[in-house]
Amino acid sequence: MGKMTFYHGAMNGGKSTRVIQTAHNYEEAGYKPLLIKPSTDTKDTGISTRVGLSKEVDFTYDKNTNLYQIISNLVVRPHVVIVDEVHFSTPIHIEQLHDVAKQQTDAKDVICYGLVTDFAKNGFPAGSRLMELADNRIEIPTLCMSKRHLDTPKKARFNSRVAIETGQMMLEGEQEVVDTGSNDFEYIPLCGDCYAVMETEAKDASI
Repeated sequence: MGKMTFYHGAMNGGKSTRVIQTAHNYEEAGYKPLLIKPSTDTKDTGISTRVGLSKEVDFTYDKNTNLYQIISNLVVRPHVVIVDEVHFSTPIHIEQLHDVAKQQTDAKDVICYGLVTDFAKNGFPAGSRLMELADNRIEIPTLCMSKRHLDTPKKARFNSRVAIETGQMMLEGEQEVVDTGSNDFEYIPLCGDCYAVMETEAKDASI
């Protein structure tokens, strides 16, 4: 029986870099990793990182994809399933991946990387389901990117969506919006204190 592991953390923590490194490690050891991601992630056809690394995925999937069925029917059987940007999945996808780890005759480990909460501190449905089902839940720490305390590094806890023109936190909007580099906003990881301050400033400005 395989294990399901969920690596999570605020943005800019190097999750996609770890995805590529993990896939490379399996390949170097002679194993076949299956590398997948949701098609909602449109910033690249494969996996790309802030440090310049990139790698193609074996396939992308949408909300109607049955991952258990597809993986069960693969001719070349993978030794591990690695999922990037898993928060863009559905809870049903997470249950299907859990079945891949637990119910297939050649059960395999499933390793997922992604976010638990969105820019408004609301849980991603897939991230919440993973917190419930995963055998291992491992936080990947990253730093608060606010310039309010440059003398004292703090651990980021939340993801903020900030308007580039005004530098003001955005309080409303769709949950699943990918930063393609051409948006009028950017995502910034923040500690709890900085998030609270910027949230209050944004609310005051909207009055």
